Amino acid sequence: MALCVGSALGCEADGYGLALHLYADAAADLGEGSAVVVQMKDLQSREGGTRVGILLEQDIGPADPLDVDVPLNGGGYYHVHVVATSPAGRFVATRCYHIGGEYDSEVLLVGPLGDDEDRDGDSWPAEENCRERGSSEVGCTDQCPTVRAADCNEGESDLNPGAPEVCDDHIDQDCNSVDAICDGEDEG
Repeated sequence: MALCVGSALGCEADGYGLALHLYADAAADLGEGSAVVVQMKDLQSREGGTRVGILLEQDIGPADPLDVDVPLNGGGYYHVHVVATSPAGRFVATRCYHIGGEYDSEVLLVGPLGDDEDRDGDSWPAEENCRERGSSEVGCTDQCPTVRAADCNEGESDLNPGAPEVCDDHIDQDCNSVDAICDGEDEG
């Protein structure tokens, strides 16, 4: 899975891809020099996900998105977590996508996350914070189930929905309520 930023890089998806249009909340100060990390995993696959960092060369605002084009090898159920870090703090968004071709998504980065929302500092909020642009209500298109959108253990930064699962250690690192067994199947 390759990550391309903007169509100028010539992303080719062979019929499968995700175009993310990342917008900043009006309170965000996501300008040049801010960092954006996109973490993506196919939840139907046991393979590890992709994590890519981007150093901004443009401002992201309520009307000025950062476009991230992600060509995919095929369809699937994808979990995407985006974290933008600026001097104003950390802004996040989590979405779940059923992809069977090309898919376009407008994503609002919400924040800044306060210590009360992310006590362990892993950029996963304690409660769902998915919102649409221009709305203060929680809820959005492509919203993940809570088990995939909110941190299950605010006391441990290594335990969150984006964490890699270690099989047969009796710890649920990725918050899906089960510990993976080493033959590649989940228990339960």
